[in-house]
Amino acid sequence: MGCEMPNKIREMAKIIFPDRKTLVFFLFSLFILISLFSAGFYLNDEMEQGTCFYNLLHGHLTIEEIPEHYYVAQSGIHIKPRYVEYGGHSYMAASHGMAVFSVPFYYFLLVMDFVMGIEVFFIILWSVLLAGIFFLSSEHINKHFWPEKDVKKKIQIIAIIFSLALLFLNLWLMQPLSFEKWGPPLSMQFMSICFTSLGLAILFRFFRFVFNEKIAFFGSLLLLVSSPVAFWAMGQKYHGLNFALLIFSFASFYYGKTKNNDRYRYGSYVFASLAVWVQLYSGIVILLSLILIDLLTTKKKKVINIAKISLVVLISLTPYFAENYVIYDNPLYPGYIAKGNRNVIPPNPPEIEVISPRDGEYVSGETAICYNLSSNAEESVIKYNNGSGEWVELGRSNETRVAFSWNTTAFEEGISVICITARNWRNDITQKNISVIVDNTPPHIKIISPRQDSVIAGSCILKCNVSSDVAFIDYYYRNGKEWIKIGNDSTPYDGFVWNTTGLQGGYDLRAVATDHVGFNNSFIIGITVDNSGRQLILQKPQDGAYIGGNYEIKSVIPPGVDSIVYEYYFDGIWHLIGNESMKVPFIWNTSAIDYGRVDVRAIAYRDGKVVSTDVNENITIDNIVPDIKIVEPEKGEDVKDSALVRYNTSNNTAFVKIQYSTDNKTWKTAGIDLSGQGFIFPVENYTGNIFLRATAFSSSGLNSSDITTFKIMKEKEMTAFGKLTFILNSINVGWNFLKLQSVLGEPEKIPVNFYKSFFNARGTDAHFAFFVFVPFLVLSFFAPITYLKKKRKFGMIDGLMLSYIILHLFIFLNISIHQGGGYDMRWYLPLHLPFLYFAVVATEDLITTRFWDIMKAYFASLIVLFPVFVLLLWTVGYKGSFYINKFSRVFGDAFMILLIFSFILWVLSKKKLFFKKVKKINKEILDQIFASLIGISMFLGTWILTTINILYSRGLYRTCTQSGTDFTMVIPIIKIAQYLLQGILR
Repeated sequence: MGCEMPNKIREMAKIIFPDRKTLVFFLFSLFILISLFSAGFYLNDEMEQGTCFYNLLHGHLTIEEIPEHYYVAQSGIHIKPRYVEYGGHSYMAASHGMAVFSVPFYYFLLVMDFVMGIEVFFIILWSVLLAGIFFLSSEHINKHFWPEKDVKKKIQIIAIIFSLALLFLNLWLMQPLSFEKWGPPLSMQFMSICFTSLGLAILFRFFRFVFNEKIAFFGSLLLLVSSPVAFWAMGQKYHGLNFALLIFSFASFYYGKTKNNDRYRYGSYVFASLAVWVQLYSGIVILLSLILIDLLTTKKKKVINIAKISLVVLISLTPYFAENYVIYDNPLYPGYIAKGNRNVIPPNPPEIEVISPRDGEYVSGETAICYNLSSNAEESVIKYNNGSGEWVELGRSNETRVAFSWNTTAFEEGISVICITARNWRNDITQKNISVIVDNTPPHIKIISPRQDSVIAGSCILKCNVSSDVAFIDYYYRNGKEWIKIGNDSTPYDGFVWNTTGLQGGYDLRAVATDHVGFNNSFIIGITVDNSGRQLILQKPQDGAYIGGNYEIKSVIPPGVDSIVYEYYFDGIWHLIGNESMKVPFIWNTSAIDYGRVDVRAIAYRDGKVVSTDVNENITIDNIVPDIKIVEPEKGEDVKDSALVRYNTSNNTAFVKIQYSTDNKTWKTAGIDLSGQGFIFPVENYTGNIFLRATAFSSSGLNSSDITTFKIMKEKEMTAFGKLTFILNSINVGWNFLKLQSVLGEPEKIPVNFYKSFFNARGTDAHFAFFVFVPFLVLSFFAPITYLKKKRKFGMIDGLMLSYIILHLFIFLNISIHQGGGYDMRWYLPLHLPFLYFAVVATEDLITTRFWDIMKAYFASLIVLFPVFVLLLWTVGYKGSFYINKFSRVFGDAFMILLIFSFILWVLSKKKLFFKKVKKINKEILDQIFASLIGISMFLGTWILTTINILYSRGLYRTCTQSGTDFTMVIPIIKIAQYLLQGILR
């Protein structure tokens, strides 16, 4: 088991680096790029990626936490990052692929910083790479430069000693670098450098497999030292990473197809899918190119092949789908492109969670309105309505956690509705209604039975007239100074029974009413309790009682009484009710009076003589059945957030009882309303059809009901089918986007736009010189001659390269022109590979036979022309970015025209298509001249790459004291050279 893991590691390493030459080229590329890159190397907008990564490391997909030191322009002015807003948050206007790829590199560098310091690590790595290059190349150097001698070991020893010397020198010159401050962008740079170096090493293998070793070295070296590939590899942008993924895809696909190895072929789709995640359009071009050529070159089982490819691609696109869905609600379409497009982003209204007040709650004074919103909410508004139909705005907020203080004292008391409306970026709206009852004053209470100075005995019914906001009543009595609690009545609408047994004499009776917000009020009367049994006392009806229908009259009858007569006083005369038999309670049929105020008296007789009388006053007879009609909600109405039940009632309604049922059979009580006007039904616990019955009761106990039905609707969530419709619609929208942006359908514009795109590139003044692939673009146009002469067969890899060019131009060419003036220099970067390929096809013989002439011309130009250019700029006083770029433009344009013209002559002479006089020209000399021009063009790319690095590492515009040690290059020796150049160019 112990040996198994190392063996697997060796096997994996062998797949990537099957031989020393591939490994050496990887180390060489890594060495060159680390030599050039700087901790402060970035363009103005690169730090969007750095900020994205910074936030990702802190667990956020947004870029809302912005390290300000990341956003300083070359002029020293702070700038803001570009971003898109979605769901109330700011996101980088690109994917998170670059950041996710950088995560392992960050933690690796974090460990290195902890162990030795990040600046020490890079110096050691640089020295090890230098020693490793010469150590592994010692045999090759020995063979080509000293074939007669065996100096391999001496070369290795010199390489180690020289690298150690540089290591110690660098450590001596070293300045500290804050990983805490610059860790995220530094990690992204290191990741991009590693992937680009690996991509160039794979390209070396790829070209060696397709062409030969000399061409493989030439092409890979060209892209490393003379093209923007190296420039973008040292930044925090995705271009270097996507270029590497392009190489991985094409190399894996070609190897898999030629060797009939599906593992490599499907691996190419994995790399292409990752490229889609890193940069949508670049990845799509790679993916479509692979699919197109795969289908054209597969002869058997095409349906199965398509199914397998689709499965691999879908699985590999999981990071892309997941990011888009998590952030933008659509797995197919990134929100930074689809923002504002209602056809692409599915409706996603914000969620509202109300914390306070609760539905049906009584509120008073300074009331807290608190609620939470989902993260996609951009704004919320709080409004108030007391039933008048006019909404009053209380406040608005852009926060997701809202706490608002509402002063209710300025608003009318009673049932009101608070409406919270929240919207997202695309104006999807959610509303939440909370019905509350405003209560700013103490409750009303009056004891109506018994009345002041009443005489009571036994069980007495305490009844009060109270306002609708009363929650409960506390009753007390006292005989002297101390109040003694009788009890608590939580149903203040139907009376409270007080058993006076054991009491005798005069007492004060107090009723304390407390409302739902805590206000209270009281009412006191004086009464007499006589439980001696020696006095006639009319117990029922009491003073102030409400009675109706067949009413039971009851009295305390003293000893010796043989009959009782009951009478009531109405319309100025006493009317006989009847005689009590002394054995059963007496029932009074009150139906003779519909509604009236009466006094009732009991007269006790003994032997035909009146021995005692007791009169109870202000008794109300009510035989009118109360009326009630539900007016809201209407029958069959759909109710969402709250159901405010309103009804009209007759004047004699004492209270309304609300009951509900889901089946119109089993009824439950929802609550009691004392106001007789309205009730808040709690809908949050229910859904579907509700039967609601409101029963109005009079004080005398008569009642009538009204029934309505309504449907409680919950917020409709989008169905799976609905979401799928939106997602699939994204494909159509994306296609329309391409059609609108591309002008390839207008033939008369193609030549002009093509010229603008390649020879007047937007965003740089370097033009020909910086975009070193332009001569190879022209050279590639001669590739068809090679195919027509049958010197090379147009095969699968050729079709792959051609399809990539066509698809790339179709998607990107005029998108960039719409952005302004020409082809964006960043987007063309992957085209280096196919144009270089076809240029090599056209010049394969020349590069192979004149490889060393090209290399000698390149290195000679580097040694001679580089200092000449620097001296020239210094002598004439050309300073700054403007003059460097203008100089590069003039020289570059002139030289490239010369190079292309020379190549045309060379091709014509080779094909014997030129004048006869040209035949006299020595073909050997012509080959050498053209090979030398290629080498000089490679140098020109190196010159521009170097000057651009100096400019964008801020050295030209900011002094050392301004930039500080955080902007130092990681290799001090290289930094010294940079400072010398900066001093001259400054």
